[in-house]
Amino acid sequence: MSSFVRLGIVFVLVFAFTGLLLYLIPWGSWRMRRRLREIEEPSSKRKRKAERRDSFPAISRMLEKHGYLDPLTRHLARAGWDMRASEFAVLNIASAVLPMIVVWLLTSSAAFALLALILGTVFPYFAVRVAQGQRMRKFETQLPDGLMLIASSLRSGYGFMRAVQVLTEEMDPPISQEFRKTLEEVNVGIPTEQALIL
Repeated sequence: MSSFVRLGIVFVLVFAFTGLLLYLIPWGSWRMRRRLREIEEPSSKRKRKAERRDSFPAISRMLEKHGYLDPLTRHLARAGWDMRASEFAVLNIASAVLPMIVVWLLTSSAAFALLALILGTVFPYFAVRVAQGQRMRKFETQLPDGLMLIASSLRSGYGFMRAVQVLTEEMDPPISQEFRKTLEEVNVGIPTEQALIL
C-alpha cells in the first residue's frame, strides 16, 4: 500500500473520529436545553421520547442485558458528562479501534497497534474517573457555602424547595447542577427525601 493511500485513509479516519467526538461529547448548551425540555414533560411521555432519541438503542439494550447500563449511567452523571451510556460505549469503541488502525497503517507494527488499542480502550474510563474526582472535590468545597445559603434563605422565610432554588440560581456548578436535579425530580413527583439522596 502506497504512503499516499495510507495518508488518505488516516485522514478519513481522523476526520470521522473528530466528528464522532463533536457529536458525543457534551459541548453545547443545546443538550442542556434538550434535557430541561424532557424534565418538563410527563414521565411516561419523557420515557418514550428518550427511548426514541437514543442514537444506539441496540447498544443500550446490550448494556442493560449485561448489567452495565445503570452503573455506567451513574458514573457519567457523577462526572458531569451529559451523554448516554450507549454513546459512551460507542465513543470507547471508536477511541480504541480508530487509533489502532491509524497506528497500524502508519507503522505496520502489530505491537504498536496493540498498544494503541489498549490505551484507547482505557483512556475514556480514565477520563471519566478524573472528571468524577475533580467534580467531587469542587462539590465538597462548595457544600459549606451552599448549606449556609440554604440556611439564610430559610431564616428569611423561604420554604425549603425555594431555598434550594436560590442555591441553584446563586452558585456555580457542580453544586447548582446537583441541586437543580433535585428540584427537577421533585417536580416530576419524586419525594424530596429520595430526590436529595439521588
